[in-house]
Amino acid sequence: TATVTVVTNARLADISTLANVGGGNVLNAGFVISGTGTKSVLVRGIGPTLGSTFKVSGSLAATQLTLYDLKSAVIAVNSGWANAVNPGASTASATLAPATATLTSNLGAFALAANSADSALVAGLAAGNYSAGVASPTGGSGLALAEVYDADAANSTARLANVSTLANAGGTNVLDAGFVISGTTDETVLIRAVGPTLGSGFAVSGALANPRLTLNDGNGNVIAINTGWTNAPTLGASNVKSAVLPATATLMTAAGAFALAANSADSALIVTLPPGSYTALVTSPTGATGLSLVEVYELR
Repeated sequence: TATVTVVTNARLADISTLANVGGGNVLNAGFVISGTGTKSVLVRGIGPTLGSTFKVSGSLAATQLTLYDLKSAVIAVNSGWANAVNPGASTASATLAPATATLTSNLGAFALAANSADSALVAGLAAGNYSAGVASPTGGSGLALAEVYDADAANSTARLANVSTLANAGGTNVLDAGFVISGTTDETVLIRAVGPTLGSGFAVSGALANPRLTLNDGNGNVIAINTGWTNAPTLGASNVKSAVLPATATLMTAAGAFALAANSADSALIVTLPPGSYTALVTSPTGATGLSLVEVYELR
């Protein structure tokens, strides 16, 4: 008799979304903490540093970060990461603290200039659904980045399990979800770009009719592309050792994702990836624009 022990320690350590803010566009990154106990997370809303450090044209000049609970009640607000974190009216249990340069560095996040107008906070949250809203405190517009980092990786009872963002995509609008897989083993994720089902299933006005989903590796090389979730994904030129499969209704249900209509133009794929950084990009093959939802689910 032989005993086989399989060790899996992969996890989502960092999830982020880049999108346009202002002019009617909203950047609201939802995330799920699964398991038991609490999870400490560093949440950031980046605008000015995109321009000053990364030379991103048209970045948001100042950000206001709002952390919401499942019922959209405000847990906390921060404007300027060196400023105080202000608690909201939410009754959700949360331990709040300001972000620090030391914690930022320890988590591998890029540095923010002292007293920059980027926003950030640290929150200890129970398992559940949350969202991070990034807006301009002055009504401005521009590109912004919402980020959620696992700040207590040693805690194995609670984990980041899902990120989703609703924003305009297609044309000149940028919508991409970045995620980092840490550990030493592979991780399987379900990635979706939802457009038509937003309109037909949730009565969302102006949904993107034909979202195309592209998964890139950390060097910007394409791992896979899907247009229409019941179609087979097309493999790209990336040399990352991955296993790419079509999404199925059964696995979507297993991940806790809402159903997509059969043969809808929503896009999705399932992929097993080694530790590293990845990006899921939503575009339109016809150049159309509209609201789209990009999602990354951990499959376990």
